[in-house]
Amino acid sequence: MSKIIIACDALILNEKEEVLLQFRKNTKVFNGFWNTPGGKVEFGERLEDALKREVLEEHDISIELVRFLQPYEGIFPESHTLVGAYLAKIVKGTPKIMEPEKCSDLQWFPLMSLPQPLTPQAKEYVATYLSSKKPL
Repeated sequence: MSKIIIACDALILNEKEEVLLQFRKNTKVFNGFWNTPGGKVEFGERLEDALKREVLEEHDISIELVRFLQPYEGIFPESHTLVGAYLAKIVKGTPKIMEPEKCSDLQWFPLMSLPQPLTPQAKEYVATYLSSKKPL
């Protein structure tokens, strides 16, 4: 059965302009790929609140959403997913893996030296950020 999913992603940058990426495992979509942190929006939850919640649950960090980055639409055999992506920065905590069943690695990468394989949406988010180059 196909379903419609609303999700959220964060392009989290540090002061060195490195991006925080997680390596996905045991996931239905993009298993074995590097991706930005994020997740599903729950019914009745605002996109921004969902993103802060997901990042806190997954990586034990609090983030500030700097600005909306872009929408991303993914159409897969089992779902049609609409994602709201935000540029973000950490305001509290040090990133760590809190859900090892979903994520096996978590690292900072220079924007010009991204790991492979990288999800299509993560590639788009970085390209959108680089084309706008508005400072944090």
